[in-house]
Order: sequence, then structure tokens, then C-alpha cells
Amino acid sequence: MSRLALASDALQLSRSILATVPVRVRIASIVQGFLREAFTRDDMALMIGLQALVAMEKAGTEGDLEGHTIDELRPYIKRKALSKLKPIAKAIGSRIFSMSFAGKHKVSLPEAEEGWNMFTEMLERHPLSSSHNVGQAIKYLANGFSMKIRDVIDKNKRQRELREDPDFGSSVHRDHEQGPGDRATWHEVERKFKSDPLLLGPNGEPWAWIFLDGKSAGLSEEQIGEAWNEASRRHGGPGDMTRTRYLAWLTRNSQRKALMQTLAKAYLDEELVKRLKLAVARGALERTVLSTAERDVLALLV
Repeated sequence: MSRLALASDALQLSRSILATVPVRVRIASIVQGFLREAFTRDDMALMIGLQALVAMEKAGTEGDLEGHTIDELRPYIKRKALSKLKPIAKAIGSRIFSMSFAGKHKVSLPEAEEGWNMFTEMLERHPLSSSHNVGQAIKYLANGFSMKIRDVIDKNKRQRELREDPDFGSSVHRDHEQGPGDRATWHEVERKFKSDPLLLGPNGEPWAWIFLDGKSAGLSEEQIGEAWNEASRRHGGPGDMTRTRYLAWLTRNSQRKALMQTLAKAYLDEELVKRLKLAVARGALERTVLSTAERDVLALLV
């Protein structure tokens, strides 16, 4: 069997395996998998500490913070001067984490992070009291954090029980289709990928969509190139895409790249995009083991 025939068979097999998994689900899975590996306990402590400092600054909390007062730190907090705040924030975040349910029990970092994010949303609606001193504020934050972690653990337990339910399979598709508004957005993203002239080949081939679809499914450059050539032949083209032309089309047009990034990000909620950017800014891409396809998908999102 020729190399071309082998590549075509591998492409068809990969497509058949992942054909039923929506692109948005694949992308979210890649991002969530990366974030599970990207964050360490130190990262978590720093994030908690920085947000705790902001909450205490807003409340005018009084007392000693690692040898400083809120009044002394206020200019740095308002400017988000990480170089000045990092050691203080990390120390405070570590205290809050250690005092919380996450610090006293075996809780995974993704569960702890989800619990903290839920708590900060509540903190926006119910901010720290101005009557709290530093010690009381830290205790309040640790208790609220603990409460939300328990909510996350309970939710995950219910989901595991559902997955063990024999009737669960019929609801999987509904879980992926979260709501009418989301479906409309996702369909519009796919439509733009397949119709915007900037993202099409010379004969109208949906090259950008084939790239995103293929990379999110873990296909190699060779397999995506073959998919592009198949699309070219279907649209009356020569089907002669080479690796050099493939890379040039992807990288040498900043407007095309920006549009692909904008559309791909629409598959993720805003909070997930923020967490992804934070992880990348902290160097997580350099220390995390990823496939080439996963790196290419993440590159579209940051």
C-alpha cells in the first residue's frame, strides 16, 4: 500500500473515531487538560492572595499583612504591581489555602480552583465587611472558600453517580449542548470559519476550519494537508498542497491569524480564557508536556 493510501486510511480512521465529538468539546477538553497540569499549589496561593488583597483594599481592612498595612500596599494593589505584591500575596494565599477545606483534606487543585472562582463571584455580591481586621478577613475568606469547595465536591460526586446510571448515556448529548444561546454562538462560529473569504482556499475550500477540526482531533500536519487536498479536489482544485504552502498560509497573514484566534476563543467562556492566559503568562507552556496538535490549538487561544 502506498504512503498516500496509508495516510488517507489513517485520516479516515481518526475522523470516524472523533466525528461524533463536537469541535467545541474537543477544544475545551484540551484547555482543561492543560490547565490541570499547568497550575501548582504555589500558583493557586498567589492567585488567592492577590484577590484577597484586592478584597481587603476595597474593604479598608486594618491590621498587619506580612509587615505591611493595607494603606501602605494600596498604591501597589490599585496598579496591580505584581513585583511588589507577589511575596505578600503568596504568603496570604498560602494561609487562606491551609486554613481552608482544601488545605486540611485531599482536594485536587482543579476542584480547589473551581471552588475559589465560585467564591470570588460571591465575594463580588457580598464583599468583606469594613469591620473585619486582617485576621478576621483571612478567616472569612478561608471559610467561604471551604464552603464553595464542598459545593464543587458534591457536584462532582453527583456527576459521577449520573455517569454510573444506565440512563445517563441518553443525556450526554444534552450536556454538551448547554443551551440555545450557546448553540447559536457555536453554529455561527463554524459558519464563519467555513464562509469568511480570508479563511478559505483559492477554490472556496474551508482550510481554516479543516485546520481547527483536525488539530482539535489530534491530526498531524500531514493528515491535515491531505484533508486540505481532498477539499481542494472536491472544489475543482488541483489538490497539490505542500507543507511549505500549508505553513505559509497559516503564518504569513496576520489578519487571518487574528480572525482564527477570535473565532476559536468564542468556543470558550471568558473565565476559561482568563485562566488560560494566566497559565501561559506563568510559563506553563514551557513546563507542560503537550502534543504538537494540542500546542497548536492552545496557540490559537492565547
